[in-house]
Amino acid sequence: MKTFRIILLIGWGCFATLSLQAQKKVPHSFQFQAEASEEGELKELTQVSYSGTSSLRLYFDEVELGSNSYLLLEGSDGAKQKLDTKALENWHNSSAYFNGQNVKVSLFQAQGEAVSLKLKEIKVNNQDKGVKKTTQPTLTANTNARNQGVTKIYPWAAAVGRFTNGVDALGTGWIAANGAIVTDNRHGGPDSSLPEVGDGGNSINEYDIIEFNVPLSNLDGTVNHPSPEDQYPINKEYVFWRLIKGNSLNGDRIMVKEYSRDRTAYNGGYTIMEALPNGTGKRPGERLGQYFQVLRHNSGWVMDGMKMDIFHYGSGSTQAGNQTRQKVSVILKNPNDWLKRVSDKDRFLVYDTPILMNGLWDDNVEGAPVVFPESNVVVGIHSEGTYDNHAPSLGTGFRDQDFRKHLGEFFTTAVTYVDQASVAGSGNGNIYEPYLTIAEGSQQAADNDILNIARGSYNESVTINKPLKLSAPVGAVVIGAAGGANSRTMQPTIPAALYGDDPSTAFAEEEDLLVEQSSLKSFPNPFVERTELHYTLTNDSPVQVKVYDMLGQEIQTLIQQEQAEGEHSVQWDGRNYQGKSMPTGLYIMQLKTGEETSAVRIMKQ
Repeated sequence: MKTFRIILLIGWGCFATLSLQAQKKVPHSFQFQAEASEEGELKELTQVSYSGTSSLRLYFDEVELGSNSYLLLEGSDGAKQKLDTKALENWHNSSAYFNGQNVKVSLFQAQGEAVSLKLKEIKVNNQDKGVKKTTQPTLTANTNARNQGVTKIYPWAAAVGRFTNGVDALGTGWIAANGAIVTDNRHGGPDSSLPEVGDGGNSINEYDIIEFNVPLSNLDGTVNHPSPEDQYPINKEYVFWRLIKGNSLNGDRIMVKEYSRDRTAYNGGYTIMEALPNGTGKRPGERLGQYFQVLRHNSGWVMDGMKMDIFHYGSGSTQAGNQTRQKVSVILKNPNDWLKRVSDKDRFLVYDTPILMNGLWDDNVEGAPVVFPESNVVVGIHSEGTYDNHAPSLGTGFRDQDFRKHLGEFFTTAVTYVDQASVAGSGNGNIYEPYLTIAEGSQQAADNDILNIARGSYNESVTINKPLKLSAPVGAVVIGAAGGANSRTMQPTIPAALYGDDPSTAFAEEEDLLVEQSSLKSFPNPFVERTELHYTLTNDSPVQVKVYDMLGQEIQTLIQQEQAEGEHSVQWDGRNYQGKSMPTGLYIMQLKTGEETSAVRIMKQ
């Protein structure tokens, strides 16, 4: 006999009768609450509709799901998104973008689990001008051919994504060999000149999703979104941002010379960020299996006259090509002939383009990788050009030492890289000069390091005689002869603990670390020099406070002693056991008492 369930359903669809702004959030009231079920079942809860919009995004509030219950969202075009507790956390209680004007919300309520949720608002955009959605065959031939050619000749183009706010795009992000997303200085930096959230939908914080395998845009310039499986939320709390100006990080603007005149170029820079797992449970590199190698060009080598390709999402020569994936070839210029006020000119890439800049180099192109033709080898990212249509464009190169360092150490400093496809020659374990074999990488890595292995089949005999954690962040890795008795396949994951721990239980403790408790507070957060953790004990108890990085590696023990009932606090100065200051990034402070374990995320700037 089923247990009696108390259900409260309050809802109404929102139908527009007035013209909308470019995009906006509108209230949408729906609530659901049910006691524990005796048997699991999938049940439709509501249909969310809004006329006159080309896409919908849902925002939830006060969601409580059990560990085995989940929401299933279905768009009018057949796209589906599964949202369990972890996925909702990554998406900050929102959904992906769905094409069309309707989304069906269903709930799978697992046996023995109570559920409650509230749908508070939806994001819509202006499409009530009678413009019909355009299918791919009706798009212009050259736009269609351009995109087909990119994917056919360059499979690495799959590693290129666009940031979106649901209506348009703001720049390109691409996948590096450690799974990080690389773009330019316009995405999430603390000195961004763009407005805050809520300012007409133009805020940098509204571009909180990166999309891959994006379908062609409509003829009117509005975008079509890929499947929710190809949309990933950006971890806006875990971003490294750096602006490079002139001779130093705070120096003069870069000056570009043209026909004996001085032209002031925009500042170059870079941003490294994390794309969180979506409903598939994977990040972009893990799921797509494509990535870009990074290469530092030789000291003193001016890359004059070399041909480069730039993959991007941006405006093209036709309106139909707006914000679809494209490629343009450029010719590198000698930076000594063009740059002023820059001591190391080779840190920057200067290049001419075959078309006028105002027809191509807009905000949507920024962050695109600058690569060798027909390869996945990237030497920099496109930053920003000049205002003048005839002056060259500018990119930040991997000649910049800090750029290479910050990318290689983005997730953790304790990492050794292996990539058998590397073009860098003899490796040293850095992300731009990885070892070519797993055997050499494991031999050279320090104890307890992460061994970051790029995708592929490594037909070698490997014996690991030290504690290491193996990571396959950009595709599956096969170790040993394919099909051999001792071969092993690593499915893509960050991280994968395949040595020393049972894979079925690997990082279970780290998963527990990610559960934040409201009773645990750290202030200031984010912090620069030190932060203070505050907690309350309900009775006398043994207390342990430790700091971990996001890969679950222990950084520091702050307290390990008996403490009395009451309020307590402890400070962390951002250093590890050896007294070394830890890099910018996200960390976890974990509190263990005799009764429970809780944790809080902290951001070191």
